[in-house]
Amino acid sequence: MTALVTPDQRVVVNDCRLTKENQGRILRHLQAYLPWRIDADGQSRQWIDWFICSHRDQDHIHGLDLLHAAFPIRGVADPGTTSGSTDGAEYQIYMQLRREVGQARGEGAVIVPRPSVQPVFDFGGARFYCLCSGVDDARADDGHFGNNVFVVDYAGNRVMLTGDSDWRAWNEKIVPAFAHTGVLKTTVLLASHHGSRSFFVDTNPTIDEAIAWKTAYAEHLPRLAPALTIISSGARRSAITRTRRLSRVTRKGPSIGRSTSRASTERASSRRLLKMSSQRTARDVATRPPGRRQWRAEAS
Repeated sequence: MTALVTPDQRVVVNDCRLTKENQGRILRHLQAYLPWRIDADGQSRQWIDWFICSHRDQDHIHGLDLLHAAFPIRGVADPGTTSGSTDGAEYQIYMQLRREVGQARGEGAVIVPRPSVQPVFDFGGARFYCLCSGVDDARADDGHFGNNVFVVDYAGNRVMLTGDSDWRAWNEKIVPAFAHTGVLKTTVLLASHHGSRSFFVDTNPTIDEAIAWKTAYAEHLPRLAPALTIISSGARRSAITRTRRLSRVTRKGPSIGRSTSRASTERASSRRLLKMSSQRTARDVATRPPGRRQWRAEAS
């Protein structure tokens, strides 16, 4: 989960994973962090203007009903692909939320964004560009290929929200469409698929991984060139392996942060550019390039 508060106090949340173990802590954190605003009836409330669903896999929409109950969601940006099982409880809750939002807020409150050099949202100068979705995707059940990928640009800094987008999405859709635009250059990269190798190679179990890595796709890396990469994998041993692997693949020394289950990561600057709140925080930074502005990690 990543929560962004824009300069004009809009709230945009990308994905959700609230569990029995973390829901109390995360909801308290959001209550302290999200702005209170005057609603149409004159009452002061907290709400989420837009929920961006990267894809409908259960681990990206888990606990969405709890989030919506605490902070009503008023807009949904859907990927347009089914992805995974459509029978699960999380999937059904998400689809019900889509219907409720559409009925309560009108047709424009539920969208499937179209990739474009024109921003989907511009909130106080924070521009949200869609780089990939499933709007015209023939692979309607492949959420990793038809994944919502957004980049948020403000004052020359960019946050790349990759979801679980795989290397094919970047090779066939994102890089060809946006390589010439400059919007791929990233300040903070939320590593795709929790740092999985699917960002570079096929994950088909019938393919030998060592062989797959010999022809790994990496054309997106120099275009992204992030100052900081956050891998939202928690404290599991696999997360450490993924951090080291990604550090080796990038080779050019961006900061690589492994996440934990407690967290907020906040961009510190004199103009307070963008706040980022996540249920996980970058830790165990592997390298820091000289001359880069530092990012401050704070425990919630």
